[in-house]
Amino acid sequence: MFVERETECWKCGAVIKVYTWEGHELWAKECPEEGRPASVQWRFSQDLGEEYWVNTCSECGIIQGDWFLYLEDLVFADIGTKEEAQGVVPAPGGSVD
Repeated sequence: MFVERETECWKCGAVIKVYTWEGHELWAKECPEEGRPASVQWRFSQDLGEEYWVNTCSECGIIQGDWFLYLEDLVFADIGTKEEAQGVVPAPGGSVD
């Protein structure tokens, strides 16, 4: 099951829908097939240096990365990611002290 939120695209400013799902982990390598929105795509992230399931802007196509949605903009903070934003999740390639 996917949970939908709205946010502004960091690049073009369009108001877009973004999604998360039960069991989502940051920089997810797995995503449910059933009901997956078209804007959730398997894409390469230059910042991360690898592919993962990401939200994309329906207007300009740019990646709306997990760092932005979960740790910076806190779009999904009300469903358990706030703790992650407070330091229990490392930055890409980093570690938690």
